[in-house]
Amino acid sequence: MAWLCSALDVSRSGFHAGLIRSPSTLSRYDEALLVEVDRSFKSSDRTYGTRRVWYDVLAEGLICGLHRIERLMRENGLRARPCRRGSGCDTPWEQRAGRRAPDHDQPVEGANHLEGLSFLDGPPRPSR
Repeated sequence: MAWLCSALDVSRSGFHAGLIRSPSTLSRYDEALLVEVDRSFKSSDRTYGTRRVWYDVLAEGLICGLHRIERLMRENGLRARPCRRGSGCDTPWEQRAGRRAPDHDQPVEGANHLEGLSFLDGPPRPSR
């Protein structure tokens, strides 16, 4: 026991006091945050990064900083999976669940307001 305390650079009485001490307020709040972080991360199909998870946590009424969310996600191995072009992870989950994606080849009404313009004409000007 003495060599463990010397390796940790604590006194023996301090080591034993730490064993019976209750968790701190910050560590208990971290546990509550982690539940919300984990819920947000898993509900996003593991695609949300730190910033989006942070926005979800703030929307739930919990107060914390971005770096705290970064630390909690890093310590618990919550890392957003990368999206590759064409992999389908950048489409809404309804479309990946088997629903048909909208047909983007069909013309959209009112979308051809730039037709006939060239890049030499400059940016389009608002009509008066």
